Amino acid sequence: MELSEPRKQRPLYHATYTVFVALLSVLVFCIFLSIPGINGYEKAMFGDMVYGKAYKPFVYRTLLPTTVRVLTSAIPSPAKARLTDALSTNPTLAQVADTQEWEREYLVEYCIASVLMYAALLGFLFSLKYLFSAVLRAPPPFADLIPPLALVGLPIFFKYYSYLYDFPTLLFFTLGLALMARRNWRAYLVLYPIACLNKETTILLALVFAIHFASAQRMSRHLFTRLLAFQLAAFLVVKTGLALLFWHNPGNIVEVYVDRNITLLMPYTISRVATWLVFAMAIFTNWPDKPRLLKDALWIGVPLWLLAWLFGNLDELRAFYEIYPIIILLMAHTFAGLLGVRIERVHIPPSAQSTAPAQAEQSGRR
Repeated sequence: MELSEPRKQRPLYHATYTVFVALLSVLVFCIFLSIPGINGYEKAMFGDMVYGKAYKPFVYRTLLPTTVRVLTSAIPSPAKARLTDALSTNPTLAQVADTQEWEREYLVEYCIASVLMYAALLGFLFSLKYLFSAVLRAPPPFADLIPPLALVGLPIFFKYYSYLYDFPTLLFFTLGLALMARRNWRAYLVLYPIACLNKETTILLALVFAIHFASAQRMSRHLFTRLLAFQLAAFLVVKTGLALLFWHNPGNIVEVYVDRNITLLMPYTISRVATWLVFAMAIFTNWPDKPRLLKDALWIGVPLWLLAWLFGNLDELRAFYEIYPIIILLMAHTFAGLLGVRIERVHIPPSAQSTAPAQAEQSGRR
């Protein structure tokens, strides 16, 4: 499979593709906001999340809510009051607010949050292509299919409630994997503590790092120890700081749903078993040919399932956002083979594997 369109048609192709992805992303985002919506769960109401009054553990996922609060506070009070009145009297927005149970006094905050969440969704799409090109090489038309396919699959995660930190979770985890694949440690170490402020499952990036770079052939032991120690320390500092900051908020550090999840395990319907078998075949077909990083990253499915079993709802797929980009790319590799598209792993030359850590260490010492 190769590009067949003449060079003069490529600008038209890119413009059409960009418009298509933009429209599709807006459609998916509207579904995210409306089905099931971002407000309504009494322990994580929108206003409580933004102003730090939500229940634990939801209040710990504070990055986007705090950003909304900071941006809102930067608007002078008279200007915010006029803006709130204007938004409240807008017929379209007023209807949306009434339908989605958006409190009108928070309409400015809702608009800011919507812009940030949509930006995170777009960032996820760019990060997914960035990760794809870091681990796989395929013709551009096939690579261009990855973002829209990822968008089409997202609505299956929209159940019960959507949260402010969902799309940022997709963005940060995907971008973290891409930076890890590219050995861009400076950017990775900046991203990691920021991602910890968004959701505590960022620690799973450290697990992927530990599994993938455990071999001395991929990274010197000195650099491996330093990078892993930084990630663990950053997680502990952020987690401890958030626990102290929201010490007096209601709720518990975790919520236990084991009893409910037991009822979800049985009975196994034929359609459910068949669906999981199809997904498993798409993920594991041609397993030896798939990128090592993606195969190592798939191990996070174990702790994610355990966390969902103990502290979440097994049928709430949004609890598995972190593994979504991994599954998308593993399945893309399988579909490329079925379609006859030439797809290859991106190999890191042995010289790069041995010299990159040394260069990073020397750069860090400077």
